[in-house]
Amino acid sequence: MNSEKALFFRNEFREARAAALEDAEGYQEILFVLDRLGAYLFGGGCCEKHKHNKSPGLGAYKDCIIILVKKHHPFKGNPPDDYHIMFDSLYDAVKNGRNDAFHQGAVARSLTSHSVELSLMLEDALMAIMGGEIKNYMTRNPVCAREWQPVSFVRQMMLENSFSYIPVYMAKKCARKTSWHAIADYHIAAYLRSADSDSHRKKLLAQPIKDAVGSNEMAIEKAFTACPDEEVRAVLERYVLEPCHGKPILVVKKQ
Repeated sequence: MNSEKALFFRNEFREARAAALEDAEGYQEILFVLDRLGAYLFGGGCCEKHKHNKSPGLGAYKDCIIILVKKHHPFKGNPPDDYHIMFDSLYDAVKNGRNDAFHQGAVARSLTSHSVELSLMLEDALMAIMGGEIKNYMTRNPVCAREWQPVSFVRQMMLENSFSYIPVYMAKKCARKTSWHAIADYHIAAYLRSADSDSHRKKLLAQPIKDAVGSNEMAIEKAFTACPDEEVRAVLERYVLEPCHGKPILVVKKQ
């Protein structure tokens, strides 16, 4: 498996895990991805033992997936403590639970918990195959604000998504270049706290971001940016040296 395929399956597991965490009984999406990964590895003939097996399924895929984990996972599937379940046992718990007819209540929640833990171990193994460039770890389509949008809408997006920061693309005055900045929840809170009446607060909420910032009524911060091809280690070293105060790392193309 190369880095491109590892990235694909890592993203698939990550999305499935997010769905499972939103639903205590939402184990199905993770199992679908596990099936797809197993089918890919199995189809590649990674296991001589099952090379001619005509009945693929989670049982048949087990050896292929365990080979992947033992080769690339930091613990090789055998955690050194009692805080984690061994991969072999975890896989069997998920496989056997999936094979049962129907799940509800405590049984489904337990299966979801095991599926999430299994997903995390597989994600770790897949990330070991991926390259160290930051583009392999970034969110592909982040939610962004626009400078023409009203403060009320940007505030709504932040509250809906529980964001502490949201990136915004601002035009530089007296220059052709543009620049990425970060709006923090405390920037908006401080801005709105300056209102001395309901009508004033309404005016502040309706004001476009560029006007609120241009009049110096609302503060924003220069975003911490990285190029897609930069190594994660190098980016983190820069991040530690700069006073970032927990700002997210924004991956952008060179301009």
